[in-house]
Amino acid sequence: MRKFDPFVFEREELGGVPVFFKRMSTANEWLGVCVVLRVGARHDPEGKEGLAHFVEHMWSRGTDQLPHPLDIHNASENIFLGSLNAATNFDATVFWGRLPTHDLMLGMEVLRDVVFFPLLRTEDIRHERKVIRQEILEEFDGRAIMLDKLWRDDVYGSLSPFGRMMHAFGTPQSVSSVGVDDVRGFHHVYYVPSNIAAIVFVGDITQKRAIQAGRAFLGGIDTDRKSAITLPCPTPITQWPLPKQNIREISYAEETGYQRRRKTTSIGVRRVMPKSRNSQILPVLTYAIVDAIEDILRRQYGIAYEVVWESNMYADHYLFSLRVRVPSQMSVPVKGVLMGFFEGAGEERMFTRHFSQTKKALTETLAFPDYNIMEMISVASADISNYGMIVPLERNVKERRNIRVSEMKRIIKEELSPDQLHWFVVNP
Repeated sequence: MRKFDPFVFEREELGGVPVFFKRMSTANEWLGVCVVLRVGARHDPEGKEGLAHFVEHMWSRGTDQLPHPLDIHNASENIFLGSLNAATNFDATVFWGRLPTHDLMLGMEVLRDVVFFPLLRTEDIRHERKVIRQEILEEFDGRAIMLDKLWRDDVYGSLSPFGRMMHAFGTPQSVSSVGVDDVRGFHHVYYVPSNIAAIVFVGDITQKRAIQAGRAFLGGIDTDRKSAITLPCPTPITQWPLPKQNIREISYAEETGYQRRRKTTSIGVRRVMPKSRNSQILPVLTYAIVDAIEDILRRQYGIAYEVVWESNMYADHYLFSLRVRVPSQMSVPVKGVLMGFFEGAGEERMFTRHFSQTKKALTETLAFPDYNIMEMISVASADISNYGMIVPLERNVKERRNIRVSEMKRIIKEELSPDQLHWFVVNP
């Protein structure tokens, strides 16, 4: 008996729009749906960072068929069981919800209205600007945004959207500069059928119903309408400029005007890397490096310093990032440990052991999946954003099992040598 793979989807196409669907016999007359658009924060104009996220917010203020916020709220509660939502990242904007199968056609009409026909009234744009600014201030520390901007400018350059902002929200200042014409213009240019990356269904759905639902979503809009401008083709990462400087060392107090109570130093390393054909290599590599460095620090100094890492996958590159916060008097020896690790291609025996353990643990996690329907929707939309397809679980498991430690060491040597890393040291 073939093992169930939650990410093997059937695929149809409606007017050039891919429609993916996955039937789940246990869904009991309900399903999840999402619409993925090929537009995100990478399309924000300079000085208007956060515009794509701003536009994504506007559906909640009213649409052609649901003109008041209360109408939107009632539709979400009564049709989508309170789950209607949206999110923006650098590469895509996603709208999603879950609903009973008997409300599917009505739900798709609501989704169409939400995506393509928000009213974008002047007073609503002004209201939402305040909401987004408050959202940023509550979610992100202003000092963290300030420091993040420094290393991003070094690594990506200020002309890159990745260099101008740490997340798709933008900053309070850039959001304040977004005007009514900016919001309306962005929606007109980018929210068009030709920019629909996919419509995805998971749950109690058949091929016939998926096609009907896709047509219900696309009905009433001009499917031949294309963006008023051509979506920019990203410059190949091999042509990106090198970081402005290999190391930046700053004082937290001098940069932020705030004196921290604890005298600690944060040592971070980052590297923008091309994506590998094997999508599992870089995430597994990051896990293994973090585990090995933590073990080395523990063995040498008897203290369990926590290494904080990020694993950011984008449509055209991977951001390797880790940092460790230590007492300031330990910053020099700990930085020496980090440099020694990357110079020595990962402390041969130490890295080999941690790689084997990490690979086994992460492969087992994949091999025995436990996803609910909305988690499947989330993973599917992320795959479409990052890879342009939904990647079968079996392929991911196979790719992880095929990773060899020699390949990991080669990447460390060729892509993560100390002179290729960007070092960011934050002293008290």
